Amino acid sequence: MQKKNSHSLFGIVQELKKINPFLDLKVGSADTNLKKKFPTIGKILFNVEDVREYMALLKALSPLFVKILKGRIDNATPGKVTQWLGLESILDGKQVVDELKRIG
Repeated sequence: MQKKNSHSLFGIVQELKKINPFLDLKVGSADTNLKKKFPTIGKILFNVEDVREYMALLKALSPLFVKILKGRIDNATPGKVTQWLGLESILDGKQVVDELKRIG
């Protein structure tokens, strides 16, 4: 649902409506205002150019995600890592794989 409506607030509101069907929440303006005041995770992560800095930031934001990545890295191609992380090129994915192995 949230993908179709372009924001996660829609999905949250739908879950809240399951609890209270009479709840009438409007989230469109809240979503717009949040985007104006706070950068998205993508803007934070993809603003970094150095792979080590990128991985350190990713680990700080989501250590569990990095732990899961490290657990799957031996069975993944750089192309798959590129897809998982929304990176632009397989070269970026290869650098991330190398960095994940380095921080082991």
